[in-house]
Amino acid sequence: MNFVKTFLFLTISCNIVLSQSYQIKDIFSQYVLREDFNVENKIFPIEQNENQFAVFLQSEGQYFIGSMESNFNLILNWENDLKDYEFKTAITLSPEEKINLFQTESPQKFGIIIQYNPDNQEGLIFETNSSKKYRLIHMKDGRNKNLTFSSSNEDGWVKSNYLRKNEKNEILIKTKENHFEFFINGQFEFTINLNKKNITPLSPGRFGFSLGTHTKVKIDYLYIATSDAYTGINQQVRLTNEESKKLIQENEKLQQKLISHTTKKEVELNNVIQLLESELKNINIINDSLRIENSKFEPFKDIMDSSTDFLYTLSKNLKEEIQNNRVLKNEKKILLDSIQTLINNQEIFKLEYLNTLITIEKKDTID
Repeated sequence: MNFVKTFLFLTISCNIVLSQSYQIKDIFSQYVLREDFNVENKIFPIEQNENQFAVFLQSEGQYFIGSMESNFNLILNWENDLKDYEFKTAITLSPEEKINLFQTESPQKFGIIIQYNPDNQEGLIFETNSSKKYRLIHMKDGRNKNLTFSSSNEDGWVKSNYLRKNEKNEILIKTKENHFEFFINGQFEFTINLNKKNITPLSPGRFGFSLGTHTKVKIDYLYIATSDAYTGINQQVRLTNEESKKLIQENEKLQQKLISHTTKKEVELNNVIQLLESELKNINIINDSLRIENSKFEPFKDIMDSSTDFLYTLSKNLKEEIQNNRVLKNEKKILLDSIQTLINNQEIFKLEYLNTLITIEKKDTID
């Protein structure tokens, strides 16, 4: 029995030594995805129901995901075409003593889904739990295979000296040519060559997260970077110093132009506002004047309201008055004409009388 234990220990130790002999020396300096969760991003799904949730905590700059009675797998809406890259994130599991959701002694469990291909359900999951342990799983065709082992034979779980309980943990994964290296909080944890595990190179696949039951985790950031030689679909715009300076200068010119244009528009807008205010003031004056004029007709309001025939009666009476005035004017004219005729006749009579007197005087004088 002791021999068997010794053999297993030596075998595991040799595997660890051999696995740690390979080192990925590439520098992955070209970022193809940088997410700090300050604003909502369609790459990271948002959902919420009675058994699971995934939300942005923008004020805290975090992505908050959780599960209740069942596991929760979440795939990112990001098309990956990388095979050689590094994946970096920082997570914090909710302190278990502050959660009243746990009904068993099972620890919280959080996993990073790596290069998952939905066609054959193949990919990797690097899991950590609240008991400061980790494990690596190979998924394919609905079956899981543990790629990590420990002497305690705990379903692939391995105790880590670098995981921190109830604190933030940074995880870095590097991969090249089917080799994978795993770092926890800046410390190298382990490496694995999938070729030696008879696992063919994985397709680029999708990334995501996997949560066990009754797990809550906050993610501070997620960065994916690859080599400078990468020119794929996720390549970001990269500029030289001269190009950057030129863009900055152009941006400053545009800002000045925008400020000048904005100032001009503000002046024009202020002029329009002043004109409108003046027009409004004039309208108010006119309205006040109309109100004063209308007040003069208030006494007639009751009359108007009490008699629906008021306008008809008023119009009829006015018409009669106008007609009577016309008749009186005509009669006055006739009377004036008659008087004038009398005056004219009187004048004629006077003239004839005088002429007669003159004639008589002449005759007496001759005699």
